[in-house]
Amino acid sequence: KVVPSFFYEPSAKGELILAGCIACISTKTKVLMELNPVDEVYSAFAELVPELLIGDIEVVSLERVPGVRTKAIVRSTLSDENIVGYFIGPHGSHIDKLKQSLPSAKDEEFDIIAWSASPQELVGKALYPLREEEISRIDVDRDKGIVNVFVKNQELVGIGIGTKGINVRLARQITGYHINIEVDPEIQSPEDEVRKILLQEFPPLSSGQIEIINIARIKGSITKIQLSSHVIDDPAQFIRNDNPKKIISDLIGETIHYVNWSENPQEQIRFALYPLDPIDIKEIFIDPQGKSATVIVYDNNAINRALGKNGTNVKAATKLTGYKLSIKIADNIIGRKR
Repeated sequence: KVVPSFFYEPSAKGELILAGCIACISTKTKVLMELNPVDEVYSAFAELVPELLIGDIEVVSLERVPGVRTKAIVRSTLSDENIVGYFIGPHGSHIDKLKQSLPSAKDEEFDIIAWSASPQELVGKALYPLREEEISRIDVDRDKGIVNVFVKNQELVGIGIGTKGINVRLARQITGYHINIEVDPEIQSPEDEVRKILLQEFPPLSSGQIEIINIARIKGSITKIQLSSHVIDDPAQFIRNDNPKKIISDLIGETIHYVNWSENPQEQIRFALYPLDPIDIKEIFIDPQGKSATVIVYDNNAINRALGKNGTNVKAATKLTGYKLSIKIADNIIGRKR
């Protein structure tokens, strides 16, 4: 295999696999040289990124499983500019060219990671496609060279480890740390995940001005957060006005409802069925044993709002209030307030 533009000085020391001598003239010998899979990628990058050869940027470490994934930590010797962009190229052009020049890399994924002196940041980036925002926390034992990465659920453990353990193995190799990935024991349920984010990101909750009474979550669909306060008249509206951005980014695709708590069971159910407007509810009957409730509404539109998509709104309201809720249309609409 001939590697273009890859030269050894006559006095250079190194190891190579001699594939065959193709010309022996005087004291000059030309050979075919095979590179190992890692050097193969490095050599390709050296052709695509001139700054690498002149020393303005450098590859700190590079590891590879051919045809599957390459991970590389890179840094600039001059500044903290977008070092990753040098290797990716405009619109990913360098990666495309690299794949074209190396048949073994045709279907390979390339993760280029900017060097950081922080082990937490470096390991967090090295575990891509596990996203940094999906990591709850990272604990580092520098003396033992161990990093424990805690994620929010078991599915994310699988993403971090990767098929056949390749992703975490490459991350270990390029960072030099032994990396363990597990579910954060402090996050025991989808509801606890939401609670933790809110307490971290919204000061009125952590200070006790607003109290989280309950959380009901149907993951990937809807989250209802029940709130109470002795100092704020409408805590639900107060948080709606300043919705913590982190909870929006972490719960992508989920509808988030902040609702007020009430000592009155009927009023509590009315709040919980948001976005159903309370004026669309005629009455609420709670069974004597207090385990279920029937909500009487005025029309089909109100039923649809109460149920939500695939019934998720009423399911979440049921979890939130503790009452098994059923929605029915009133026999007549006398007394409807508009």
